[in-house]
Amino acid sequence: MDSLMSAIEHLTSAVATLTPVVKEIGDAITAETAKIKAGLASDDSATVEAAATQIDALTASLKDAAVGAEAAVASATAPAAADPAAEAPAAS
Repeated sequence: MDSLMSAIEHLTSAVATLTPVVKEIGDAITAETAKIKAGLASDDSATVEAAATQIDALTASLKDAAVGAEAAVASATAPAAADPAAEAPAAS
C-alpha cells in the first residue's frame, strides 16, 4: 500500500508542476495566434512569420512537457507494476 500511496503522491506532484507550465504555453500560443490574425488582417507577412515560428517553439515545449508527464507516470507506476504481489493483501 505504501508504494501505491507513493506513486499517487509522485503523480500529484508531477501534475501540479506541469499544469502551470502547460497553461502558460497555452496562453502564449493564444497570444501568438492573435498576432497572426492581426498580421493577416494588415497583410504583414513578417509578423505572421515571426508568430508562426514562436508557435512552433511553443508546440515543441508542449511536446517536452508531455514527455515529462509520460516519464512521471512511468516512474510512479513502475514499482507497483514490477511487483503486483507487494500490493496484494496477504491471504488469511
